[in-house]
Amino acid sequence: MNEIDHKAQAIKLFITDVDGVLTPGHLVFSDQGLICKEFHVHDGLGLQLLKKSGVKLAAITTCVAPLNRIRLEFLGFDDIFLGQKDKRAAFTQLQEKYQLKETEIAYMGDDLPDLPLLVRAGLSIIPANAVATLDKYADWRTTHAGGYGAVREACERIMRAQHTFDPLVATYLS
Repeated sequence: MNEIDHKAQAIKLFITDVDGVLTPGHLVFSDQGLICKEFHVHDGLGLQLLKKSGVKLAAITTCVAPLNRIRLEFLGFDDIFLGQKDKRAAFTQLQEKYQLKETEIAYMGDDLPDLPLLVRAGLSIIPANAVATLDKYADWRTTHAGGYGAVREACERIMRAQHTFDPLVATYLS
């Protein structure tokens, strides 16, 4: 077993950024303000399966857009932190709430505001489109870009390492 899968076995909480991870990072504005974002349905199902497997879901994002809360609530996120310019306090709050060691937390981010959490998390993941600066701080760069299946790839890898993916797939056959 490789190091990433070994780390993935211990994960009890998956925390993600939103823009650039759950979305491609495109922000569409009208004269009235932010009007839309694009989320990939595969990422959504991956998150729902990860939650079914027993892993808690949280999001910590600098953005305050109500669109984020709507999507994250629909997906069943346990905790949502919007408008977090410094994400460390929210991470600590989640760690204390669930009484977790850092090795039991995965974090997925794509840019410099995510760096403090990438270095703390037991499993740090960046999507293919993440800024290159993060490479030396992340455990793993996905093959898919943010908003195009990167989160699904991360969720499936965690579930496979924990041997929960195949039983969840089997529920679609029964």
